[in-house]
Amino acid sequence: GEPFCTGPVPRTAEILADATLNDLASVGDGVWAVGDRGVLVRSTDAGATWQTLGLPVDAQLTSVCFLTNRIGFVGGVVYDPAERQFVGMILKTSDAGDSWTVSSGSRASTLITDLQGRTGSGLPPVRWMRFFDLQNGVAVCSPQHPFADAMVLRTDDGGATWTAFGSKTKDAAWTSAAFLSAEDGVVGGRGSSYAAVVGDGIVELSPRGANAQGVHAACVSAGKTGWMVGDGGFVL
Repeated sequence: GEPFCTGPVPRTAEILADATLNDLASVGDGVWAVGDRGVLVRSTDAGATWQTLGLPVDAQLTSVCFLTNRIGFVGGVVYDPAERQFVGMILKTSDAGDSWTVSSGSRASTLITDLQGRTGSGLPPVRWMRFFDLQNGVAVCSPQHPFADAMVLRTDDGGATWTAFGSKTKDAAWTSAAFLSAEDGVVGGRGSSYAAVVGDGIVELSPRGANAQGVHAACVSAGKTGWMVGDGGFVL
């Protein structure tokens, strides 16, 4: 068994093997799943065998996408002791997950333009993200304080800078999304809320309700058919 720890629990092989997995992606015979404690579980033979790895950072990894069988991105949330808050981060690999570099996250290297056109630094906690090529990507980010709105961001320079999609939604609490391209998708959130993303703006289709139901996953097809699922048997 694991020894008793009075401080942070070390990321041993046993801890990583037991970590919750939050998202997965596949390309050909390659499959990658990510989760809590910075865990990456991958297969190169369509699931016949699996390898568990710990990424360089102890983070809650919430999202993963791969463009090829070697190039991919993971996004998530990590605690920044200097800022005393949780912040977002996106890592990139070019060797199927053997090594990783930071694409977005640090206040020194990542610039954000919010809904009011104000520019700041540092990526908010990432709930979901997708890249469509090496430069263009989108991300759904949680607010960094209780009175802020969740943001849907896009980048066209590989994650160095991000700009919020325009939105008139009040009290936005987006938690999930599905995109066909960087300018065409849907987002879902708390209170059974959902919206379409068209061009550079978010068009609200169902406002946030008083209920506690949240939308947890969405998918869309090239034929414009889409689905959403969430709490309490919510299916749309």
